[in-house]
Amino acid sequence: MQHFIEGILELLFGLAKDSPESMPEIEYKNSFMVKNAKRKMIMRIIASLIIAIAFGVGCIFVDLDTRILFFVLIVLLAFIALFSIDALSFRCFVNEQNLTVSSLFMLKKRISWDNIVCVRKCETTDEKSVWIVLYNTEKKRILDISTEMENAWYIIKMAEYKNIEIREEKDLPIKQMRHL
Repeated sequence: MQHFIEGILELLFGLAKDSPESMPEIEYKNSFMVKNAKRKMIMRIIASLIIAIAFGVGCIFVDLDTRILFFVLIVLLAFIALFSIDALSFRCFVNEQNLTVSSLFMLKKRISWDNIVCVRKCETTDEKSVWIVLYNTEKKRILDISTEMENAWYIIKMAEYKNIEIREEKDLPIKQMRHL
């Protein structure tokens, strides 16, 4: 039972450490799409909704104080499902001229490769996660992508092809990731 609960929590909160630690050997592609894995995101949505329903049914059998706590948990699980739906709809279309980013709760955003001056590959050793962060001419972060997403490594390959500076950093705090 304990392993089942841990598995559900890893699905919901993304604690699984399945991202690659280094860039795999890949060929250059002139256009591709970066997106979240559908299967993983759908499982998060389903798991959060099932748990929310279980807490909703549990509200019938508990006293008032516990019922309030159950309602709070239901709201939190609904937010997790909502954010997972948004993450599922995230798409970044990349070609040799620009990147076009869109999702359910965000308008389309077009970023020209000419405005990108640096790409940072940020690794976190404790979590074994890798983030690819793009910076504009003002040295501000304009896009960050997790390597858990499909085709994320191709962004580094495209930056190499375009002769954009690529920096490799380890254990950077989020505040430092905002600016170059």
